[in-house]
Formats: sequence, structure tokens, C-alpha cells
Amino acid sequence: MKRYIPITFLVLVGLLFGACAPPPAAAEPTAEPPAEPTAMAAPEAAEVEIEPRPGFTMGEMNPIPNLPAPDPAEMAEEQIFTYADARALSVSSWDPLQNPGGGTRHLLRNLWLSLLRLDSDASILPGLALAWQRNDDFTVYVFHLDPLAVWSDGTPITAQDPIDLWNFQARPDSLVVNPFWGIINNIKGFDAVNAGEATEIEGLVAVDDHTLEISLVEPDPLYVWKITKHAGAITPVKQVMEDPELWMTKPGVLASGPFMIEELDVALGNYVFVPNPNWWGHEPYLTEFRNITVEDLNTQLIMTENGELEGTSPALIAEAIPGLLESGILRQDPAPYYPGSIFMFFFRFDIPPTDDLLVRKALMHAIDLETVYEVAYGTTSGVQQMRALIPDAASCNRYPEAFGYEYDPELAKEELAQSTYGSVENLPVIRMVANRGGVSEYSRAAEIILEMWKTNLGLTNVEFKGTVDGFDDDVRYDDEIPGDAGFDRINLVRISSGVGLPDTAGWFVNFFSPDSWWGVRLNQYHPELEESAKQAYRMQRDDPAYCETIQEIENTFWDGYNLVPLWTSMKDGSSVNVVNWVRNYRNNLDGDYYMLDQMWIAKQ
Repeated sequence: MKRYIPITFLVLVGLLFGACAPPPAAAEPTAEPPAEPTAMAAPEAAEVEIEPRPGFTMGEMNPIPNLPAPDPAEMAEEQIFTYADARALSVSSWDPLQNPGGGTRHLLRNLWLSLLRLDSDASILPGLALAWQRNDDFTVYVFHLDPLAVWSDGTPITAQDPIDLWNFQARPDSLVVNPFWGIINNIKGFDAVNAGEATEIEGLVAVDDHTLEISLVEPDPLYVWKITKHAGAITPVKQVMEDPELWMTKPGVLASGPFMIEELDVALGNYVFVPNPNWWGHEPYLTEFRNITVEDLNTQLIMTENGELEGTSPALIAEAIPGLLESGILRQDPAPYYPGSIFMFFFRFDIPPTDDLLVRKALMHAIDLETVYEVAYGTTSGVQQMRALIPDAASCNRYPEAFGYEYDPELAKEELAQSTYGSVENLPVIRMVANRGGVSEYSRAAEIILEMWKTNLGLTNVEFKGTVDGFDDDVRYDDEIPGDAGFDRINLVRISSGVGLPDTAGWFVNFFSPDSWWGVRLNQYHPELEESAKQAYRMQRDDPAYCETIQEIENTFWDGYNLVPLWTSMKDGSSVNVVNWVRNYRNNLDGDYYMLDQMWIAKQ
């Protein structure tokens, strides 16, 4: 059978799960000025006949899209895309050997491919693998690597490369703080390697140079979808182990995607990427992709108006966007990734005083969330105040009948008086961190929250920092407190989470896992909710008990006052900011610029 069969992954998920709710469908890209109708043909991939094993089913995927090619007369003289983010990319976010995510998602798969990729409609596309198959009970998956795939130095990429990477990531002494959202922690033998009892994950087998077999502990019908995530990027682990500072201080790390690193300044968060000379796919039109950090949104706005940027942070000042759209400088293309994202200050319930439920209730009931939202964010299309854990882009949500938290200062005073502390004077210091430097929507939200606590409770013993390194080491590190990464005595930590799977139960399994970011770093783990999420994951999606179970999990978590809700992005209207002279821009559910090799810049 041929490797490409034109059927979307949404159909496949429907076959696997019955009435499982699909991921939000991406809107059609905003109309662009017409390009020359002829299209540049993508390079021919290797033709490989692959037959399914006995008892296996061939997985189906779409071919790589072939977007309209530019008329050379319409192309700008400089094919350089400059993207400004409001936050510097931290080393932990940048390094795929640690915990990739956040601001690097749009770039990772253009440097290092996953085995499979997604398009904006959640259809599976080839990555390093050109075909895949699975057994009937979803416990064994086989990936057939493209024989044309090579690293940027021309060295062939083989089935041993992901095995070496995942064996390293599973080690207890690796820097990985999250076993990558079910990509490797459900593989047979992961636990033994993670405990230091073995050095190789037994469920990973290189059948030959181009065939990788993965055996799972628990059946997982969505495993191939997880493989597409940014955390699944396959990186040259042997090279980096020989020179660990390769990620941090200098270019030179091997790439497998259409671009490679030419310049990097981790301290400033500035990076320059150029085409990979040994890329076996579509030859890029861009000569450079620059990722720069501009924390001040007013500066981003001025740079956009002056034509210095091609892409900007989604946090670009909301009230300025209509004028930029009207002037023709900016357009807002659909952003499939942002729907389903939630942003919050996460309470630590294992350190005083937020270990007391009544204190958390008092702090929450003293906050007027509508005012916080209005002051911090203004009116941004596609986002609104967070009123529930499950956003409207996910199955089993209750929007618009979401519940939220009540603003009641008098109740807050009563709850504080009933707590183990008795009064505000007896509370130890409360610490908050926005996890974002400079002036941001999170710092604005924190400032007004602190003012409300002062006005409504008389609480002034609060320390707020934009980033965690603003706190002293004796606050960040305490051997008596479980957790990792220097948040030990910080009570509220700003985090975000997104429905990165086409399924709420799948998201909940990861959200409530001890291997989640907050589970590992903040010691925030709800084993009873994790178990309920696993039960829901095994249920048929058309079973009436499925959404009942999901919503009961949501109720239990919400009633525990585990967070200060900030905002959630909505499935209708979410967008990213791209200037009007960018062509062939595409973004998928994971925030990946998955067609960066076909993006180009038109004359202004």
C-alpha cells in the first residue's frame, strides 16, 4: 500500500472513539492578495511500498500541502521574517532535551521534526516518518522513517535516533521535568529507566534503520496525535551530550527541519535561523527567520507600524489592533492553537498560608475578577475572563453557562477569620510570580489583585515578582519542600495550559498527572482526579456518563480553590498578528508554523 492516503485524522479519531469530540476546526486563512497561480512542486519523496503487519492497520495521513508559489516580481528583496515575542525564550523552554514549550512551539519543528506533524485542520502529516501502523488494541505502533531524512550535516536519520533521545530523557539524572505528555512515559520499560534500574526502554525497538516499533503499557488510541506535539521533536542527543552547552551559547547543533540555528543569544532571547542546506523537503523561500524579544508592547506596536516586524506577540496592545487592521498593516490570521488555552495563578496548597482552604477561599472572594480582566487585558477578540476549567473549545464544556468565582469581600473576611490563622495579621508572607518579565498583562493583573487584597482584607504582607529569579535563593530553594525548579516558597505561580489533545479526558490525564509541569515543579498533584481522568479516557465518548465524569472532575478541582482564574481563549475569533505582506502563513493546533519552508514576504 502506498504511504499517503488522503483522509483526515479527524475521521480516524472518530473511528477510534465513536462520538469523541474533535479538536476545534481551524477557520480558513484570511484572504491574501492573489499570488501567481502556478505552484512550485514539492520535491519528490522516496517511493516506498509498506505493507501492514498481520493484525495491524495502516495509519492514514495527508500529503504535505503544496501552497501557491510566489511570482518573483512580487517578492520583497529581503526574504527575512522577524517575529517579536513579549518574553525571552528561557533555556528550559528552548532546549528540547529539557521541557520544550511556551514561546518556542512555533519554531521547534522547523528545526527538529517530530515523527509526525499536524496541519491546521488537525490532519496528520508526515514528519520524520512517512507512514505508520498500529495493532488492534492500540498498544503497539510502528513508524516507517523517510529514507531521505538526514541531519543538517548530511548524516542519515535512523530509527535509533529517537530511541537514543528517549532513553536519555527517561534517565533520572536528565534535565527533563515532564515525560512529554504521554509520549514516552507510557512506553514499556520507561519506569525502569526512570528509576535508574535500566538504561534502555525495552518497548523501543529499531527493527531496521528506518522502522521504529513502540510498545505501550496502556492502550492509547490517541498516541499518534501525541507524537505530533512540539515535545516530540527528535533532537541529536549524542551531539548535545558531547557538548552540553551547544544549546545555550553557540550555534552548531544539528537540525532535521527546514531551518537551522545560525545565531543565538539566550540572555536576550534573540535567535536567527537560516535554511538547512540538507533539508530534503520544499526549499525555503525565506533566507532568515529572526525571533527577537521585545517585552514592551508599545515598542512592538511602534515597530509594527514602522514595518520592522512581520509577526508579533498575540499580546499586542488590544486597543491598537483595529487601527492597524484598518490601515492595512496588520491582518489577523486564525490561530488554531490559542483556542482552548487557559491562564491562571496556580495556588500551592502544600505551603503556608495557602495550604489552608479557607485562606484560599478568602483570597479568591476578595478579588473582583471582572475588574481584574478589564484592567489587565482590555477587550481582545477571542479571549474572555476564565469562568471554568474546561474552555469552550473542548468537549463537555459548559460555556456560556460557566460558573466562575463569587466576589464577596464580607464573605472573604469571615473565611479568613475562620481559618487556622484567625486574622490577616497572623498570615505569613504570600508570594506571587508572573513568570513573565517586564510589564505584561500578568503583572497588571497581579498589581490590581494585590490592591484588592489590601482594600478588602487589609493584606499587605505580599511579595510579587515578574520572574522567579527575582526572589532570593532561600525563598526559591528549600530542601524540606517537595518540588523542583526554584518555586519552593512561592504561593501563587502564573501558569497556562491548553487542550493540546482533541479530547478533554486526554487533556485531564496530563493536567492532573504528577508528571505535569506543576506536578513536578510545584508538587501540586491530585491523585484522585488523575484516576478519574484515566477512567474517563477509557470511556466511549458517546456514553452519557463520559461528560458527567469530566464535569465532576472539573467541579471537584474548582471547588478546591486551586487557582486564581485569569483568561481563556475562545474558539471563535482567536488569531495571531501577522503583517499583511506575509504569504503562505500557516499555524496548527500546537502553535507550530508548520509551513515555514513555503512562507514568503511580498513587497509592501
